[in-house]
Amino acid sequence: MDAGMVIVLLLSACALAFLIWVEINSRRNDANKKEAQVAAQPPVESIRKEAQSTSERECQSDKAHAA
Repeated sequence: MDAGMVIVLLLSACALAFLIWVEINSRRNDANKKEAQVAAQPPVESIRKEAQSTSERECQSDKAHAA
């Protein structure tokens, strides 16, 4: 093998390693963004409970005013 062939193989291996690293890093960033979005949103159950408790308070308030 001559020096030119070795250099081409080394550069090709480095380019392939770089592309693999970029892909892994990109997927990791996407996963972190999705995780952050999920963490930022309150669970649906807590929203329902809050809405239910709010409506119950309104009903109690209406009953108190009516009586």
